[in-house]
Amino acid sequence: MIYSTIRSTAKIVTIALFSTALSATPLSALYTEPSTTAYAATSSITQSTIQVMLNENNITQDLQTPPVMIKGSVYLPLREISQKVGIHTYWNASQHTITLTYPKYLTELNVQKGTVKVNTKVKNLPQAIVTIKNFTYVPARMIAEASGQQVSWNSKKKLITFKSDITFDKANSKTATIWFSNQNNELYFSSSAFATPVLAGKLNNKLENVSRLQVYDVNTGGHVVEWLDNYGEPSINYDFYTAFIKDDKIVRQANVDYWQRYDDNIFQYKGNAVLVNKDTLEFLDSEGKITSTRNLATLAGIKTNYSVVGISDHYLIVRPNRTGLLTLINLRDKSSILLYKELLNKEEQEYCEGNDVPYHGDDLIFTGENKSGALTFKNQGYSTSGVKKYVYTIKD
Repeated sequence: MIYSTIRSTAKIVTIALFSTALSATPLSALYTEPSTTAYAATSSITQSTIQVMLNENNITQDLQTPPVMIKGSVYLPLREISQKVGIHTYWNASQHTITLTYPKYLTELNVQKGTVKVNTKVKNLPQAIVTIKNFTYVPARMIAEASGQQVSWNSKKKLITFKSDITFDKANSKTATIWFSNQNNELYFSSSAFATPVLAGKLNNKLENVSRLQVYDVNTGGHVVEWLDNYGEPSINYDFYTAFIKDDKIVRQANVDYWQRYDDNIFQYKGNAVLVNKDTLEFLDSEGKITSTRNLATLAGIKTNYSVVGISDHYLIVRPNRTGLLTLINLRDKSSILLYKELLNKEEQEYCEGNDVPYHGDDLIFTGENKSGALTFKNQGYSTSGVKKYVYTIKD
């Protein structure tokens, strides 16, 4: 069994941390006609240009479905505004409920009963939930109550502003949702759309710029969280931080930093988590305890930090950050091979050895094994005719 780093990535929006000074009226002024109707047809909708601010960020242009005014009340598109604020939404069609989760908050909107439950407190919906062109809209107050935001309305500027002392980035896997605050390094975790997110722990290191946050499901249980801190001028420093979560708690952390370039690291092998910690590959059991390690600097013969892009019982495929040259480590005899010398022609090899723009090393990408057990690679860095593909068989 082999593992390679073919997986999708997604950028996470980081919300600015500063407040905006406004001449604002209380939020209660937005709601002039309380309703007990849980689900209403759209009527009396005013199409006006309403601006939406998250702290100092104007997100109006980011919304595909614009805010509207309904009978004097500001309504916002639920899914889009939730994504911007960091709220996780779940619609249960059979029970006619919408569940909103956010650190320390669990909110359930019961469309049929016309009630809203925030944590343990239940009350009637102050305003109706409406649909506009198949999009669900909710009053702005619901978003504020579901996330602990402060919200204000400037009627002259038609500007609604959400403010929060603590802001979060959010990421999802198939079975989990996480929230991370770069202000206090706190990570909140939820493995269910119907459970209040809990504090899983704190990241040991302070990050400069969280450019990516991801969470992965581990087959034997638990989750791996990955942070990418991309900083410096011209943003060529890439620090990766990883944590293994078990039973809603961080039980192991690791980090590795790169210069100029990086590869996405393997995060599990044979169903258990693996973490790259500078020049060491750590194998964890289902509880997050280290069962074995591989010292990559010793195996590859170069003292530097490493990316690990392929694992099997018999080999590792790594990239030393100092050279940028993809390397095959044969675990049977502890030998190492520079793959560019095996796969590329003379001209391409010379380019790999002298290139440093945009980064040093080669552009080989490990893509897995074929049916015969040979290793497969691709490379589009040196060809104007498209992607080149290669096959390499490990010699006994």
